Parts: sequence; structure tokens; C-alpha cells
Amino acid sequence: MSINFDVQQAPSYRASWAPVFFEPITGSGERITVAIVVSDAAGCEVKRTVRDDVLKALYGSRRTHLSQMIDFVLAALRSQIGDANPTIPLTGFSLGSWQEASSRAERYGVLRQAVYRSCSMASLDDIDAQEDEATAQEGTKQWQAQVRQSVIERRPELANSFNCDVQLISNGLPPRIGFLHEGRGANFATLRPNGLSASVGTVRGKLYELVMVKREGFISRGAVILGAPREDDITYPEKALQATVRAIAELKHEAAKDNLELIPAHSVSEAADQVLALAA
Repeated sequence: MSINFDVQQAPSYRASWAPVFFEPITGSGERITVAIVVSDAAGCEVKRTVRDDVLKALYGSRRTHLSQMIDFVLAALRSQIGDANPTIPLTGFSLGSWQEASSRAERYGVLRQAVYRSCSMASLDDIDAQEDEATAQEGTKQWQAQVRQSVIERRPELANSFNCDVQLISNGLPPRIGFLHEGRGANFATLRPNGLSASVGTVRGKLYELVMVKREGFISRGAVILGAPREDDITYPEKALQATVRAIAELKHEAAKDNLELIPAHSVSEAADQVLALAA
């Protein structure tokens, strides 16, 4: 009797990675991983690994300032791509030891390995799974405020086009549309892979508000501008990201049935661009 062993070859792709640490109290030894730097034959990449909602849970009102500091450090590292010994310009941040890794999924796979090995804050599934509708709505409120600020910095005359009440019936409770300008309207929502059910419910509510105002002739074009992670966002588990992709596809289908649009945006800047395009 012969036995065949299916022995897979080791991945040919190899890379080096290092964590970027933040020490909240200088000299305490307590560190959290806020980013991963990956270097391979094709170049170098810097990926943030801690989300703003996690920072908010940990640091409350200081979250915004810390997030800006992290972004500044990552921008500094990206500007030094190619340097043998990159430096970090802020006290409290440091670059960890370099590790070797290989993966059949190439750079993305190495990034995933690095997250699993060094960043417990990248995915707080047990906490995030408890997100309820109120939390989802709070996330939507913050997203809309940030997008509004970005838009009016570029076109101040659009300031009064945000948060518009539309009176559909006498003495009725008017729906509030996130953005309304010359017959075009947009609502804002966010979709978080963890706590997906509550987020999807909020998005559907935003779509229905647009259905109502469109039905009464207040808008000719309507869209929900959706804050959503990229498909390769390493701060979420792969299964959660796959579920998010399916949810976006379903929501787009639902929107299209009412001649509305669902427009994913991966940053405040992208969302502001969509609002300006709608207003053009």
C-alpha cells in the first residue's frame, strides 16, 4: 500500500515587520501597538492598527488628540520609507524590534500575522459586539459632524444645507435630512463590522427618510454617504469584513429599488468629496 503525502511548499514571499508602540505614561513600561511597519522587496508600508472607537473607550475625550498624534507619527514614518533607520519625532512613541515572516497572502498576510502577534487592541470583538442602536446612532452623528466641517471648510456657503427639517405633513414630525441642496439630498451613516446589525438598522432608517422626502418631491436625487472600513482594513477580523461587504451589497440593492444611492466612503475627506459632487 502506498501513502501519498500532500506536502505544501513554504511560501516564497518573505517580509520584515515591526510594531509602532505608544507609551501612555512615559517610563511606565506600559505600551500599546498603534501601527505596523512592513518591509519587503517591493517597498515599505505603514498601517494603523488601533481604531478611533477603541481609543475613545480607553481615553475618552483625549481620543481626538491622541488620534492626531498617531496620524502624525505614521505620516512621519511614511515620509522616511527607504531609510535604514527611521526615527519617530514624538516622545512616547517608539519602533519595536523587526521580525521575519512569510505568507501566501503576501504583504496583507504578513500584516495580519503582525496584528495577531502584537496588537490586542486591533479587535475588541467582545466589546464591539455589544454595540446597540444608540451607539450606532452616536457614531453616525459624529461622522456627519466631521463631514460637515470638512465640507464647509471648502465651501462655507453650504453650511446651512446641513441638518434640514422637511415638513411633509401639517403638524407632523419632520424628518431631518443630513444634507439638502437644490433638490439633492444626502443622509449620513456608519457601518461597523462589529455590531453590524445595529449599524445596518441605522442605515435602513436613513434610506427610508430619503424615500419619504423623494416621494413628496423634495429631492430628485438622494444618497446615503456611508462611512465604512476598506475591505483590507487589518483592525477588523476577516470574517467581520466579509460580512460588512455583503451588508453593503444588500443595502445598495435596497437603495437602488427606490432610485437612491448608497455611497461608501473610507474617510471624512472622501465623504466630503461625495457631498461636494452632489452639490455641484
